[in-house]
Amino acid sequence: MINFSFLSFSNKVQLKIIFLKFIILLNLLLTPNFVFAAFANYNSILIGDQAAGLGGAYTALYGDTAGGPYYNPAGLAWMEGNSFSASVSIYKKFDTVIGSEEDFIKAPLRVNQGFFQSIPSSTGSLFKYEDFTLGMSIVVPDYETFKGDISNAGNNTSTLSYLDQSLWVGGTAAKKIDKWNSLGLTVYYTARDYNRTVQDRTVDIPNNTVNLYSEEKSILGNSVVIILGHQHHFNQYFFSGLSVRLPSIEISGTGSYFSNEVKTQKSTTDNSYALSITPVSQPSLASHTRIPGKISLGFAYQDFPIKISLDGSIYFAEKYFDIDLPTYRSKVQHQLMGNGAFGIEYQPLPNLILRTGWFTNLTSYKNLNIDDKYGDRVDQLGWAANFTFITKEQVHFTFGGYYVGGRGKSIQRINQEYTISSEMQQVFTMLLSTSYAF
Repeated sequence: MINFSFLSFSNKVQLKIIFLKFIILLNLLLTPNFVFAAFANYNSILIGDQAAGLGGAYTALYGDTAGGPYYNPAGLAWMEGNSFSASVSIYKKFDTVIGSEEDFIKAPLRVNQGFFQSIPSSTGSLFKYEDFTLGMSIVVPDYETFKGDISNAGNNTSTLSYLDQSLWVGGTAAKKIDKWNSLGLTVYYTARDYNRTVQDRTVDIPNNTVNLYSEEKSILGNSVVIILGHQHHFNQYFFSGLSVRLPSIEISGTGSYFSNEVKTQKSTTDNSYALSITPVSQPSLASHTRIPGKISLGFAYQDFPIKISLDGSIYFAEKYFDIDLPTYRSKVQHQLMGNGAFGIEYQPLPNLILRTGWFTNLTSYKNLNIDDKYGDRVDQLGWAANFTFITKEQVHFTFGGYYVGGRGKSIQRINQEYTISSEMQQVFTMLLSTSYAF
């Protein structure tokens, strides 16, 4: 049992109210068909500078102009003055291996090889208007990419190329409702861009046949995401935060699907060839992307020069089809899942802040079904660290990064059929941020 004897009677009552709100909201969000999901792993990108250094454990903290609107907008009400922050992942290296097992240590040894992706992961600006804190927020919470062979053995060569990214742009508002509590709201307009290309070539020499299959699927989707937040300060040392991201409201979705299957067989009698071509062209389709409902509860302790934060998040289940084309659509199936984060901040000097954090990036795909032709299951763990240098003019320069990686399974088309293959993914990110308070 946790001992809360150090709290006053009123603070104990407020703590019970917070947990009551959490239980009520949890029951509401668990109602079937009320929540949605889109991506398999939700913590592949950490938002903000201070929040990213703490592994995303930021529901009960405040001070990060870029990360605050995303994790818990209620914390913005406690910030003084106006501020601006830009957080950019200037070095993002994906190391994904599909179809074969590999030692984890090999990926760091080639981290300086290949293509490095620059992603403007988050930016934010805040200003005070009477009793309100208002701001703008731009974040990239989802970005996955892969290009290469997934099978290159024997008589078969299969290649895969995909890009899955989203951009969220929105406004945020927060206000203190009394000495100890604040409320916040962020409304994002989101855009998702998904493109996947597959080529599967099989040469069967004994039977004199060559099979070539190619497929391309594209999805563009727009929706609105609303985040509600509450933050409570028990005293100057202990804080709690509750953030609820409502299910996305779908605005529009378009997609396309193209495939071509070519079969060639050589006759054993007269050396002639029989050619069979099966094309599919669907340039204009309705598509669907659903962003999950999420509820986060966090606690933080602050006593200069140390901050400690702990977060737990729950994401919710959903089933839907990605495009409205019965024969070629994929069923996206997500199950209820959770993630956690823990972070520590230490300020040894007035102008230097050190941070580190650990977080989970568990997958919502618990079961893979070949008939669905979709999805992967890679549970991941992550570690983050950065430091901030503060100038006399209150300009903050932050440098650091984070790592996330894991091993699992994915559904791929290999040798003219869908099969469950092994998959290992590791992502190395270097993060650079500049913020200014005035």
